[in-house]
Order: sequence, then structure tokens, then C-alpha cells
Amino acid sequence: MKSLLLIRHLKPMGAGVFLGSTDPHLEIEQSEVRGLNADRVFCSPLARAKETVLRLFGDIDYHVEPGLSEIDYGLWEGKSWAEIEAQWPEIAALKMSDWLNVTPPDGEPWDLFSSRVISAFQRIEKKDESVAIVAHLGVNSVINHYLTGEDPITFKQEYGEVIEF
Repeated sequence: MKSLLLIRHLKPMGAGVFLGSTDPHLEIEQSEVRGLNADRVFCSPLARAKETVLRLFGDIDYHVEPGLSEIDYGLWEGKSWAEIEAQWPEIAALKMSDWLNVTPPDGEPWDLFSSRVISAFQRIEKKDESVAIVAHLGVNSVINHYLTGEDPITFKQEYGEVIEF
């Protein structure tokens, strides 16, 4: 891969709760296109990622990669942290002490999620092109960890933020 733009989707409706595999649209319509450039653009199949591609790249032929979907939070989907702590206090306490190794009820375990994302990224990185990936905070934390070795727990990326590699 010649270069990589790792982009978090723009702000979705319902921000502030665990969205994970929930599929809301973007919070606001943005008519302005940033005009980012890449030889190939890949994105999550979730609406907030696909809509972000159109806002940032304009009318471009992009590739949906299912492996770039955000982690599934199971029964925690659509809930705030306060709601989670009230309904599942024991699991929430365990999650806070070991975020990557405690799975929400009916959720996707971090190790399976991470393997899925890395497999998708390895298929993408074989391209000898400049690549943009539009995905989610969890997905991008896994890719960043894969590329840099940085702890995925400390990874930060704002909505719409572009990280260049």
C-alpha cells in the first residue's frame, strides 16, 4: 500500500450511546465535500460509513468491506453507559477493569472482532495503491494497533477525523 487514510465516519444520529452494529444515518446532512483523494476507498457496510464516503469523496466508486463493520455490543446496543451500569452493574464493573476481555451480553468478543478486522485489512493492504478506509472507532483502533503496536484502548479519533499513514 502506498499510503493510507484511516477515517472515522461523521457524527451519526444517536451519538452518545453504544451504536456498534446498530445502523443509524448521519446526524446532519453535509452538502460540502472535502475532496479527499485515494486510488481506492473501502468502507464498512453500515450507513454512517457509506454516507461519510459520499460526503468526503463525492461521487466515487467505493468498495464495501463487511469485515470493517463495528463491533456488535449485543444487548448494550443503543444504551448509554448509565443505562448499562444500572441494568448490568456486575458486567459493567468487570468491563471497566478489563475492557477488551469482557464481552457484553450477546455481544461480539474483542478477539473475534479484532481478527475479523485484521483479516479485512490484510486483504486491503495488499493493494499497491493509495487507500482510504472509512470505518468506526473500534475498527480503526484495531487497524492502528496492527500498524503501530499502540494500545487500542488509548486510541482516540473524532468523528470525521483523518489519520494519515
